[in-house]
Amino acid sequence: MNKYFQIGAIFILSFLFFDLFLNNASFYSKVQYPCFTNVEKSRNEEIGQQTTETPSTVEPTEEYQIEGVDRFHWYLKKTAEAKIGTAPNISTLYAYEFDHEITVTLTSWNMIRRRVYCRYLDKNDSEIGIPYESFTYPEYIVNCPKREGTLKIGLSVTPNGEFVPLPLVDRMLKKPKYELSMCVATIYGEEPKWLLFIEMVEHFKLQDCLIWSRGDSKWTIFADLDERILMTEYPGTILDYMREIRNESIGGVQFRQQWVLKTELMPGKYESDSQIDAWMPTHRFHNSTGIGPIGHTAKCIIDSSKVFIMWVHSVTEFFPGNGYHLHKLTPEEGLVRHYRDQSLGKWGQKWLNSTLKFGPLRMTDYPKKYLGKLTTNVKRRAKYVYGNRAD
Repeated sequence: MNKYFQIGAIFILSFLFFDLFLNNASFYSKVQYPCFTNVEKSRNEEIGQQTTETPSTVEPTEEYQIEGVDRFHWYLKKTAEAKIGTAPNISTLYAYEFDHEITVTLTSWNMIRRRVYCRYLDKNDSEIGIPYESFTYPEYIVNCPKREGTLKIGLSVTPNGEFVPLPLVDRMLKKPKYELSMCVATIYGEEPKWLLFIEMVEHFKLQDCLIWSRGDSKWTIFADLDERILMTEYPGTILDYMREIRNESIGGVQFRQQWVLKTELMPGKYESDSQIDAWMPTHRFHNSTGIGPIGHTAKCIIDSSKVFIMWVHSVTEFFPGNGYHLHKLTPEEGLVRHYRDQSLGKWGQKWLNSTLKFGPLRMTDYPKKYLGKLTTNVKRRAKYVYGNRAD
């Protein structure tokens, strides 16, 4: 029976993505060129690919550059310490068109600094120009120069290899559609996740949380399924706090973490409203550690237009040249309540003692001002997905 509830969780995720993403994203290019033919030629010659002229020869603008140089040369410079290898395969997810480039996201594992080829298609699904030789950097990312007339793009591991065409998702908005969105970290383990997932979604919906992505949202939350980012003594919501940031050098804010000890696994299937009352993590678990020091397994909300590479706990690298930095919140402003299971991955044996160094265990609660509405919303969503399902 558990498999049906896992399918249900997938249904929720698919429903949210369809409702919030597909219905609001244009899958056709609103092309604003320059196109970078001369840049492509010099870039390909640098890494050894023979080139011929391709359509749309317009020199890059100043905004296209990073640190005063062509952005694709800058990407290559970032990989100078490692040889670019050949990709054994490639699996693509989405293609986003930005003002200066097309960015393709990948699902391929362990594919950093691997050579791949950008393949451009027009409205008739005919290939535009010769394949452009690029590489995976940062991880799960391939950047491709723009070409006039492109409506779809794909990646192949050889210049003439097979590829899956992807429609372009428009990310050239001058103003983001959304103010606050969220990227959820990878979900691990065999514990049923349906209740954790529903509570996480409903919690951040109470903070005006929508979907993520560069160019589509001003601010993006990076957090795990079992984490609840909260403002503490600050009187408003997360979004209220982010709206008050006026310093353009702030590329993100970082929250310190408190571990709420989760000692039981979530139930395998939905049964009733009373089960929700008993098992919602925000209801059931209260025994908490002290608050970790600055940077210790912290979590962030970032401006994705300013962040080049994001790590799970902090920013690895900002786009250079503007002095971007992380603003680190005090626990009085906000923190992360991390409902951390003690048995999964033997976390209690490996890490509990180190967290006890931050102070004695104490009983803490999810904020009362959100708890009632959160509980009502979780019950409604669980009943909608699971309540009418036949055994």
